[in-house]
Amino acid sequence: MKHPQYNPQLATAPLSDAEIDQLDELLAALPGDDVMDVEMLDGYLTALLVSPTLPPADAWIPRVWGGAEDSPAPFASGKQTKRFVQLVLRQIAAIDRQLQGDFDRFEPWFDMAVIEDVEVVDAQAWCAGFLHALDLTQDQWQDHWDQPDVALALRPISLLGGDGLEPADAEEVDTTMKRDRMSRLVPDAVEALYRHWRPLADDEDEDDLGDDAGSDTPPAA
Repeated sequence: MKHPQYNPQLATAPLSDAEIDQLDELLAALPGDDVMDVEMLDGYLTALLVSPTLPPADAWIPRVWGGAEDSPAPFASGKQTKRFVQLVLRQIAAIDRQLQGDFDRFEPWFDMAVIEDVEVVDAQAWCAGFLHALDLTQDQWQDHWDQPDVALALRPISLLGGDGLEPADAEEVDTTMKRDRMSRLVPDAVEALYRHWRPLADDEDEDDLGDDAGSDTPPAA
């Protein structure tokens, strides 16, 4: 099945609470251990947008339900599949607008709880989804992993969402409050990773302006 590509030019409304619940129910009803929940999905979509180029829809959408590229959707009907894809595309559009705007408005879907009147944040599932997307786009990042700003920004995400951590690393997130503190670093980490690519884009724009300006300059006499 060919899935529609994300088009940032289309005007779409953010998901309502009822639509988020519907998306959660659609995911929860799917079989398999590799199906994402809504928190993991949100992290996954964010990382796709943070990466320089969004992969084709047929490559990234099936991974939401644990499938490979072009694998059939496991929903009960074509109508359910269409509705699911519509909701996902609207959510990626909402995240895209947040990333392109003021990062103070960036609102990732972290798991939250209140323990003894204290709000506690846990971004483990969200970060696992983020890393899943980086695995899909690793060819775009392969020359950047060791750059200091990338390595520093990825650390809280990797500690919270990674598997098989070294004992010293696992100790940094082995309690609820440690995970809370680490989770609160993630939004700034996402901004750093997103901004990592902006200077490259700005430089290309400046080069284009320079070329255009040069073409309008008359030759020296």
